[in-house]
Amino acid sequence: RDGNEYDCVKIGSQIWMGKNLAYLPKVCPPEIGDYQTPHFYVYGYEGTSIEVAKQTSNYQLHGVLYNWLAAFESCPDGWHLSNDDEWKDLEMFLGMDENSVNFGGDYRAVGEVGKKLKATFGWTQNGNGDNSSGFSSLPSGTRYRNGVFCLKDTLAFYWTSETSSL
Repeated sequence: RDGNEYDCVKIGSQIWMGKNLAYLPKVCPPEIGDYQTPHFYVYGYEGTSIEVAKQTSNYQLHGVLYNWLAAFESCPDGWHLSNDDEWKDLEMFLGMDENSVNFGGDYRAVGEVGKKLKATFGWTQNGNGDNSSGFSSLPSGTRYRNGVFCLKDTLAFYWTSETSSL
């Protein structure tokens, strides 16, 4: 799709990417954003040059931050944004109980399952995982609606096919 290779990992009956997507057809400065247009960001990069953005360590390790429209259209052929039920299946396969899965709404953070999904490096405050799932989640942070990058090394965020209103 974009010249990058993406490892795949089987978790339960599902196949997931084991690396953050790095598809970057254009790059937007963080102060630019709306809900009607796909926007692609590289954490900490404020320019518009794809070539320069791809040279940054954040791009090389963390890939690209997407608004929902960009995430939706960036999936390689044969892939899709997972829906919430697919995430629930993943979480329950890794040991989360059904009450916790259904309680969390848009945000679920339950210890042992998170450790299984997290990479063994990159997380602050002793937050590294054991990556026993092979998912290799990295704390890539986010871009707030006000154009500020934040929470890198602390949190990972994932779009679902059902969260276009965020």
